[in-house]
Amino acid sequence: MMISPDNPDKIIYEEVFKENTDPDRLTFKLVEGEDYVDALDKKEIVAYLDKDSNLIVSSNSFHESILKNFVDTIKRIKVDPYATIDALSSNNIKSSSDEGADNSGFVFALLAMISFYGSYHGQTIVNNIQANLTPHAIRFAISPSNKWKYLINGFLSAVLVNSMIFTTTLLYLKFILNTDAITNLPLTIIAFLIATIFSICFGLTHAYLINIPEGLKNSINTIVMLVLSAGAGLYGTHFRGSLAKGLGKIAEFNPLKIISDTFFKINMQASPTIGAAIWLIPVSIIIFIICGLKIRRTQYDSL
Repeated sequence: MMISPDNPDKIIYEEVFKENTDPDRLTFKLVEGEDYVDALDKKEIVAYLDKDSNLIVSSNSFHESILKNFVDTIKRIKVDPYATIDALSSNNIKSSSDEGADNSGFVFALLAMISFYGSYHGQTIVNNIQANLTPHAIRFAISPSNKWKYLINGFLSAVLVNSMIFTTTLLYLKFILNTDAITNLPLTIIAFLIATIFSICFGLTHAYLINIPEGLKNSINTIVMLVLSAGAGLYGTHFRGSLAKGLGKIAEFNPLKIISDTFFKINMQASPTIGAAIWLIPVSIIIFIICGLKIRRTQYDSL
């Protein structure tokens, strides 16, 4: 297949269409150029991909159908980046980066889940200062301490602790597992901070679960995280795809999926972008204010 030098997804196709000698799979070779008319007529190529990713073919044979399906898969990256992983592991096209692509999908989902550990810190903050939840909270309620100040300090401490966990994980992936999935560290850190801020605010919503025992709250938090992680691809792209089909558009609002997809776009695409993750910032601010007001107004003698 010939591809235009100006195609923005050229780097993806170059990685996927590496020539191989596997007799059980089709062999495709990618060449770069613009003079595709004569090449198509002479059957030197089976298709040409222009700069807008429009596929031009000379016939509708089996080979052209395979290429068309794969080009359509690449286009779906804008909606679901993990479509690339499915394409790389396809039985039709073999790439030397198969194993790395599958591993990177797991790595990004894992990093998204770790970023969401902040929800436990948010829950702890609520337990420590909301009246009638713990002995510490009871003492805090009758003390002259400022709840907003404690809330903000606890929030910053949670960000610091989660950052240490995230950093340790990155070092383990890099030097122990020898994983090179992280190619854009600055944007990855920014995406992580966005995810951590949202997860802590998500944990603060436990302020509205006053009469539920702390152990049950932990169980609810864990179950929610596992389900969201599944939707993000932690248990494989097939499980993620099944949830997406079953839940439809609702699956697109999964915060862990948004973060996992953001990690993927940042580190795997030629034009990295934060994308939809930026919307988690205003959502976090709203949750923080609403939960903060709930915690501040709940007095010990009112329960």
